[in-house]
Amino acid sequence: MHGMSFLPVLRGESNEHRKFSISGYHEAVDRAIRDESWSYVERPENEPDELYNLKRDPREVRNLVDEEPEEAKRLASAFGQYFRRKERTSIKGIQGRYELSDTALG
Repeated sequence: MHGMSFLPVLRGESNEHRKFSISGYHEAVDRAIRDESWSYVERPENEPDELYNLKRDPREVRNLVDEEPEEAKRLASAFGQYFRRKERTSIKGIQGRYELSDTALG
């Protein structure tokens, strides 16, 4: 995997290494990406994605994915090619879970 040197931060030449932090096990179905204000979790197809405002909700209790879809899209687009499992066309909110379950029944 390609990377960037962390040395400028260690030397005190910079206070920032990257704008985003990505986490998740390589083979896992969940991926998370964070910046200073937001946390976005991309969940499996049958589950809603998650979005949290870290400044107002540091414990990540209130999922805002339905209320802030543009913020979720911004973070999802920052995953980059290496972490992208497939092309994302939409953010799956809570409503999306019910729509998926309806199509499975019908």
